[in-house]
Amino acid sequence: MRILYFSDTHFITSSAEAVFIMKMADAWTRNGHGVEVFAHVRSGTAPEIHRYYGTNGRFSIRSYGHTRIPGAKRLLRMSTAWRFARKVPSDLVYGRCLYAVSSAAAAGSPVVLEQHTPPDSRAKARLLRRLFRGAAFRRLVVITESLRAHYLERFADTLQAHQVVAAHDGADPMEALPPPPERERVQFGYVGSLLPGKGWETVVALAHRFPQHDFHIVGGTEEEIARIRSRGVPENLRLHGHVPHQQIPERLARFDVALLPPLERVVVSSGQDIARWMSPMKLFEYMAAGRPVIASGLPVIREVLTHGENGWICPPGDLDAWGEAVRRLAGDPALRRRLAERARADFLANYTWEERARRVLAGL
Repeated sequence: MRILYFSDTHFITSSAEAVFIMKMADAWTRNGHGVEVFAHVRSGTAPEIHRYYGTNGRFSIRSYGHTRIPGAKRLLRMSTAWRFARKVPSDLVYGRCLYAVSSAAAAGSPVVLEQHTPPDSRAKARLLRRLFRGAAFRRLVVITESLRAHYLERFADTLQAHQVVAAHDGADPMEALPPPPERERVQFGYVGSLLPGKGWETVVALAHRFPQHDFHIVGGTEEEIARIRSRGVPENLRLHGHVPHQQIPERLARFDVALLPPLERVVVSSGQDIARWMSPMKLFEYMAAGRPVIASGLPVIREVLTHGENGWICPPGDLDAWGEAVRRLAGDPALRRRLAERARADFLANYTWEERARRVLAGL
């Protein structure tokens, strides 16, 4: 199948969305499809972009162009999607950008839309209804079962159950990392952004409580890290900053325990709270690396993890419960190994990018 994949992200950027776009395109090519990715390219040639994200280079990357004029980026995406949908032979248009996908549908191409949050305006909800009712619409892909239920309820007049597929985030199937050596100072690590509610706040608090262990935060801009340092950080907390995505396995190899501590509200740069809908990419990277995970018990995380089986669940933001989990896993290497082995097995069976790429297109 030849797929035109329309995003609304930028390259090169540290955003999880950009990683997601590149990894999905990469997985489709491994599954035998031809793919062209569309994005706003700020800097970097296609080979440089592939190297940065650790992808295979077997799909092309086209730029919408780049502009700072408000609203112009949306018009660039819409006009590009219209033009390519009409002129370039393809079997399917797939996209995270509602406006580009709607333009391609208006041009007559069969389309699949992927959404990771509900619409945040009435205008977007109206555009979604128009898309769902159109002859070109094939499927809506969402990232959690919670979000699937929301869309089916909110758009009950236009969507049917078989048209909505839930597919959690994914990760590459890393080579099994060797188990860390048993050591007195256990290494706890978090990988991710430093946006409010993502959970870095809990990691900082745990580092203060447990000076006998080491804590690591991988991610964040220089400005964000400076703000955290200005509040005071203990000597056993290391702030590593952002690293290219292809270096993540190397960082995970240094952890004894991986931390996933989002709070009950996770506010992204758009101002939207995504805690009810998100499927954190780092969860699947932790599982792929064979590291035991302590995670917040948000419903969307419980769709993947079961307490005491493939992860250790704590109430979000409950530092006493998180502290008890740190003590329990720090003192029980056998428990860490058991949780890690089960998590990796579950990942390989269900959450690789290739498995996700198959799932979202199955039956089309």
